[in-house]
Amino acid sequence: MNTVFTDLPRPIERDAYTRCQEAACEIVHSHPDCIGLYGAGEVRYPGLSDLDLVIVLAEGSSIRPILQGQNLPEPGPYLANHSFPHYPPEIFRWLHYLFPLFSPLQPLVEKEPIDLEPSPQDPEDAKQLAAFYVADYLVKKIYHLLDYTDGRPVPVRQLLCHLHTIRYTLSCLEQATGTAIGTQFSEDIDGLRRDWFDLELEVGQKRLMDLIPRGAALGFEIAWVLASFLASWLKMPNERSDSELIEFTNREMILLFGTGDLSAQETLDIVREWPLDQTVPVLGKRLRLRPLLQPLSLSVVPATYAHSSGPWSDWLRSSLSHPPQSIGIVDSPALSHRAKLLNEVARISKTGQLKNSYSYGFPPKGESLGRRLASKVVKRHARRCRRSLLRRTLR
Repeated sequence: MNTVFTDLPRPIERDAYTRCQEAACEIVHSHPDCIGLYGAGEVRYPGLSDLDLVIVLAEGSSIRPILQGQNLPEPGPYLANHSFPHYPPEIFRWLHYLFPLFSPLQPLVEKEPIDLEPSPQDPEDAKQLAAFYVADYLVKKIYHLLDYTDGRPVPVRQLLCHLHTIRYTLSCLEQATGTAIGTQFSEDIDGLRRDWFDLELEVGQKRLMDLIPRGAALGFEIAWVLASFLASWLKMPNERSDSELIEFTNREMILLFGTGDLSAQETLDIVREWPLDQTVPVLGKRLRLRPLLQPLSLSVVPATYAHSSGPWSDWLRSSLSHPPQSIGIVDSPALSHRAKLLNEVARISKTGQLKNSYSYGFPPKGESLGRRLASKVVKRHARRCRRSLLRRTLR
């Protein structure tokens, strides 16, 4: 079956990014609810790099999208490959605890001075925060590469972005654990992004399709390195009994923690056998997701988040099969602050339009009838995957 490629990159001049930034500055300057506009990242490869902007809203203003790609002149809607985050000042100033910033923010508009809090100064805090960034990126982006190894349409520009994210994940992994892996992969994805518009389309697509399974496999290698770093916080060291496998299950995802003696490659092979593609009874809607299997010690990540208080932590706690304290939590000021911020983002999202980028399936508008019915289907599939796993690890 021939692969269908969508979302093909367009060659864009570097000046176009500048024009769109200037238009964004005019919008923010003239809007009374905006007090700041910042540029994030850099334009390394025009036409592939996103236009990344962060908007700071005035204290007390409603959370709503004031600046969107559609507000910008061409090719603004194309360059704005995702929505621009809008934050109130009390969240923005702690941005280092929401996202790993690999280059300084560029102040484009500053109606009021806002001092960013620095990233954690304590070395152990910094390592722990970097480790959680790695775990979050695995779930948010890297494991989704598996969805494009089974014949689905391939959104080229989106996947070039996701593969590029692995470079940042590897940097965080090295910061947390001191272990450097994936050097050749980083060089290959950089080379493909650099050369894309000089290549014959078929050649570029082939190189992309070669990188997708490599990136997915590298995600499991990353998880195994991270597992050793997080093992000291785990309170459940025995992976051999059914009661000591940990589930994180809701409408959006199935995470099973507990791989026994399985290697990263063996685990990847099992996960490839577990796709869920089913129509939800009564609703008639199609449900597609891939359950994931991770080392047991990575369960301390959702457990640590769930140990906090707020709507997001409550949701994570309801999705876990065990209480956070029985799994183990990382007692870190940096992670406590990160969880507090993500709970605040979730709280705002229930009444405003602020999206939690690390949602773990959090539904800001609550659980509808459709979501509850879909969750039952997901939980049944999780039980089947669990039985399949136990047959392999206990034999």
